[in-house]
Amino acid sequence: PFGSFETFNDKLKDQILADIQQDFNNAKTYIERLPKSARRATRLAYRYYEALLHELDRKPASSITSERVRVSSYKKASLLIR
Repeated sequence: PFGSFETFNDKLKDQILADIQQDFNNAKTYIERLPKSARRATRLAYRYYEALLHELDRKPASSITSERVRVSSYKKASLLIR
């Protein structure tokens, strides 16, 4: 529904990220409904992928298709202790 690798551009990137952000917003409300034993790991995964989404948002589409986008080790560590 969002085009192809060949047609990937900043407008398409923004549409995809907006769709993912909506999914994140919906998911966040359900984390507290999970069994207590699953919440911490789920929150950590949520924060990690939210940070990755932020990194993708900061990059132009042309670099996303040609470079690795990652969350820094420092940021990962800070997510873990938060």
